[in-house]
Amino acid sequence: MQDRIFSGMYPTGIVWSDREVIEYNDYKRLAFLSYATLTLDIESDCPDFLRNEIIADAKRFQDKKGEYIEYMTGQKILLGYALYPEKYIYNVKVSYYYNISSMQHTKTIEVEAYGSEEAEDTVRKMFPHIINIEVIKKI
Repeated sequence: MQDRIFSGMYPTGIVWSDREVIEYNDYKRLAFLSYATLTLDIESDCPDFLRNEIIADAKRFQDKKGEYIEYMTGQKILLGYALYPEKYIYNVKVSYYYNISSMQHTKTIEVEAYGSEEAEDTVRKMFPHIINIEVIKKI
């Protein structure tokens, strides 16, 4: 990256600035990448020859969506955290056999998942001989 571009990692995202232009007693801001959404906002007056370098540098972070990175004082943040829906707790009631010749058993398991299908899939992987599954979202 050109020496002209300054990039800094801040609590909410990454800022790219122009070291050769001072605005409001600071380097002029060229672009901002939000950790939450991984959206790159480039200022309309950003020079084209700097724009391409900023886009390439931002892509390094966008390609790490879902990974934790360290910023500032060693704190970690999940890149793209706003792109992930909230997880919920589900009670999954499952009836199953330990093996084909055993008696039927029923058990209720608490599962954290993004949706009822994921909760069901998680339980299906735990029990080999399932008869019935009922998924109920906890409120």
